[in-house]
Amino acid sequence: MPSLLVRIFSFYSKKQIIMSQNQKATDAKVQYATAKLAANKVIGNNVVILPEFKEINGKWVAQANCIVENKEKPGTGYISFLNSEETTTRGRTWVNNKWGINIGHTIALAKQGFKAGEVISGRIVTYESTTPSNAKDRTMGLKFLSDILRAMNAPCCTEDGEPIYQERYYSSDENEEDTLLVTANEVELRQIEAEGAKITPKGAATPATTSRLNTVRK
Repeated sequence: MPSLLVRIFSFYSKKQIIMSQNQKATDAKVQYATAKLAANKVIGNNVVILPEFKEINGKWVAQANCIVENKEKPGTGYISFLNSEETTTRGRTWVNNKWGINIGHTIALAKQGFKAGEVISGRIVTYESTTPSNAKDRTMGLKFLSDILRAMNAPCCTEDGEPIYQERYYSSDENEEDTLLVTANEVELRQIEAEGAKITPKGAATPATTSRLNTVRK
C-alpha cells in the first residue's frame, strides 16, 4: 500500500486541475449571488436562486435558466440555491454561504416557479443520517470535517462507527430545523488531520466544498 504522503500527493496532483476549474465556477456563483443580495431590498430574503453556469472561453457565464438538466437521466434535473447568513462574534461579522441543491423531475421543478437570480425567503436545511443517498455509490454524500480528511477518506462517524451522510436542500419554511448527528470520532479525526496537514504538498490546491444532491422535499 502506498505511503500516506504518496496517497495525499497523488490525490492533489490528479485533482488539481479539476479543483481549480471547480473553484472558478464556485467563485463565479458566489460573485453572482453577492451582487443579487446587494441589490435586494426585501428584508428577510437571503436565498438566491442560482442560474445554470456554463464555461465559455475560460469563463463561467450565468445562463437565463435555473433548472440544470441531468444528461444521464433525461427528464430530471436540479436547481441550486445559495443562502447567505451573517453571524456576529466578538464584534466581528462573518458571512456564511451555505449551498443547497434540490433535484427532481424537470416538469415538477418548473411548476415551482423558481426564476434564476431571484432572491427569496427561506433557508438551506442540513439533513444528516447514516443512510447513503446513493445506493450504487456509498461514498457519495459522506460528511468530512475538512478537505484533508476528504483526501484521506476519513469521514465523520457515529458512536456505533457508522459513517455520517450529509445533504443540504432549500426549504421555504424558515423555521424548518436541521437534522444533525453527533460526530463521535472528532478527536481522532483532528489528530489525523493534523498529521495529514504536515505532509500535504506545499501550494497544493484544496477542493471546493460541495453539497450533495437531494430529493425535493415538500
